[in-house]
Order: sequence, then C-alpha cells, then structure tokens
Amino acid sequence: SPAGVVADGSIGWSVELDPHATWECDVRIAWDDAGRSATLDFDTARDEYKQEIDAWIGACPPLTTDGAGSLVSTWDTSVRDLAMLRIRVPLPGDRTGTLPAAGLPWFMTTFGRDTLICCLQSLVLGPSMARDAIEFLASRQATDDNPRIDAEPGKILHELREGPLAATEFGRYYGTIDATPLFIVLIDEL
Repeated sequence: SPAGVVADGSIGWSVELDPHATWECDVRIAWDDAGRSATLDFDTARDEYKQEIDAWIGACPPLTTDGAGSLVSTWDTSVRDLAMLRIRVPLPGDRTGTLPAAGLPWFMTTFGRDTLICCLQSLVLGPSMARDAIEFLASRQATDDNPRIDAEPGKILHELREGPLAATEFGRYYGTIDATPLFIVLIDEL
C-alpha cells in the first residue's frame, strides 16, 4: 500500500486501481509527544454519526396530515437537513452540546444571529438546541470593550472561527447588532 504524501497541511495518496478493485487505508494520527496514536475507522464513525442523526430525528415530533403528503415530505426533509447541519460545541462543565451551523463548507461554525434565529424557528422540535445555544453563546459573551473585534461588554457573539488563522486574526467577532436582542428573545421563548 503506498504511503501518503504530506504537503501544505493535507495528505494524499496516488493509487491506481483496476476496474471494480478496492483500496483501503488506515489513518493513524499522533496527538501528543508521547507517541500515542489512534486509528480512524471511517466506517464506524459514519455508522455512529448515522445513529446519532437517526436518534435526533426520532426524538422530533412527526407531522401527520389528512392528505398533503408533500407537506409531510417537506417536514421530514427539513428535519433531516437540520439534523445534519448540527455541530458539536463545548458547553460549560465539560459537557458537549449541538448547535445548527450556517452551512457547508465555510459556515460550519457558530454564527450568533443565524444560530439564534434557527433555534427560535425550530423550538417546535424540542428545546435542546435552544438550550445549548443559550449556554454556548452566554459563555462567549463579550466582557471587554475591543473595537478591533467589535466587542462591548454583554454583546453576543456574531461569528466564531477556530484554527491557526483565527488565532492571529478574528477567532471571535461581535459585529452584529441583532444577536444580543435575539439572545434575549430566545431565552424568553425557551
């Protein structure tokens, strides 16, 4: 099996396959200096993700009608789409929650306004995402006055970015006027 080539922050393989042939690859990633590693099993991860999605969808209320099958189909598609747009986020107390992300690929992060509006619109599906949004955004509420990132004490996050570039520029950005009042509305509705 050919070794992967690491370049520019990514890894790739050059593999030639005969028609109908298969190729498998185990990926091992060292996560500390002690040299410990883990094998990423993408099939297992996919199956676990599917189970999580199905469990979340199963906990949502179903829509039934006398006729109007297209309405039920729209409901089911919307619930499944929302389930797949959820991202895991750290909550206070070393817990994990889920929030709706704004979309693939660049917007798989927290946007205060988008998260809050989506949580308001999906409260009929249950309170869990709204509760997680309140906790997550409250724990990242601005505490200082910082014009560079448009932060003022009490202001709710507009956008959160992570990674090397975010560490040097805008990891957190508070430049929206409506996230803070939407945060209060969501608390009231919750």
